[in-house]
Amino acid sequence: MSKNEKNLIVFIHPGFVGGSIPYPPYESLYLASYAENHGLDVMIIDQRVEPNWEQRLINVIDEVLWVGLTVITGPQILSALKTSGVIKEMRHDVPIVWGGWHPTFLPEQTIKHPLVDYVVAGIGELKIIELSQHIKNGEVDVLNNKAILHKNGNHSYVIEKESFAGLDKLPAYHLINIESYRSKNNIAGMITARGCPFSCSFCTVAQIAYINREIDTVINEIQFLINENKFQKIIFSDGLFFAQKKRVLQLFDKLKEKEVFFDFKGSMRPNTLRKWSDEEIERLKEAGLVAVNVGVETGSPKMLKKIKKDVAIEDVLHLAKITGKYDIELTAAFMCGLPNETVDDLKQTIDLIHRILDSNSKIRILNPFYMPLPGAPSYHEIIRLGWKPPKTLEEWALRNKYNISHEEVEPFPWLDREDFDLYMKTFRNSILNELRLQDAIGKQ
Repeated sequence: MSKNEKNLIVFIHPGFVGGSIPYPPYESLYLASYAENHGLDVMIIDQRVEPNWEQRLINVIDEVLWVGLTVITGPQILSALKTSGVIKEMRHDVPIVWGGWHPTFLPEQTIKHPLVDYVVAGIGELKIIELSQHIKNGEVDVLNNKAILHKNGNHSYVIEKESFAGLDKLPAYHLINIESYRSKNNIAGMITARGCPFSCSFCTVAQIAYINREIDTVINEIQFLINENKFQKIIFSDGLFFAQKKRVLQLFDKLKEKEVFFDFKGSMRPNTLRKWSDEEIERLKEAGLVAVNVGVETGSPKMLKKIKKDVAIEDVLHLAKITGKYDIELTAAFMCGLPNETVDDLKQTIDLIHRILDSNSKIRILNPFYMPLPGAPSYHEIIRLGWKPPKTLEEWALRNKYNISHEEVEPFPWLDREDFDLYMKTFRNSILNELRLQDAIGKQ
């Protein structure tokens, strides 16, 4: 094949137009910044906020070197497949590259799909320059990177724990319309670190190394969002924003010196604030802390141990009490249907929810059903228990839905039918279902 002179990469965030205002496509912003710093031209398309995205792509399709889509497990797969088909109709020879959590953990299944030409597994920045050069060279050179799968090369990949923090420059905000992400509450989202230092069995984030961005880079981005673009609040979307007390306090001390003030929220573990003094919590409140998210998952000590949460029920009760004391909103997430969970475990979760609601009036409960995620330790466990994973991308899109209704839940393979029916009856007649109904009414 002749050498390819094209130089434009298009990163697409697949999704549905409409609904609540989403946060910017972090993955595309970071990849784009990295690619531009290595001499490539980049376009970002976010289908969630761009109803006319097809026309934008048509206008440049003859200049495109390749198109990349970042895909997570669940309904987004269907959007990515539909988008890949539309692109092939525009120009059949443009390489379509899938990356993200789902292709990373099921690369063999993904690369076999006729609409996928390449899979970039793991952290994209570590591979996209090599991939671009390969395509520029007419695809004649050999790809030595085992994390880049393609139709005429390797079809398998063993996950490796990779580390990449990001750049010392801003993500590529200049490639998006930032006003498209301005909510009525004027909230911006950003991340300060990649990965998570813990290893909960249901989660995939621990499969990449936990590594921080430089604090000065983080501060530059905050100033860009707050000072230049006049956002008033920030949600830190890190896997675990409060994981490092010293770093968090250092960040807000520096922001105070620069007189940058805003309300913020972030995620923590149930036992985090047990390690913070009253004076340190007050410093956070002064800095603008208004809300925290916490994954509790279950009220069963047995299940907490099984999912490797490494926390105790007392930690959850303390967190509810201390956030109530300091008037901090608390969003507590629980999961129903964890592998090996029983009716008794569910009852303990229900009991814990009642107890924490009694201690803090500013608590919101989230309670999705467990969704098997490829790459998570519990994924392999639930398969051993008898769960049959989808065999195609289309099946994954239809079967793995976030926060599905209890009527759609498949019977748990570790419970007989009678016990499963009792489990679902217990759920329906509990505060878990009551809170779901309240939340649905509130969104109407």
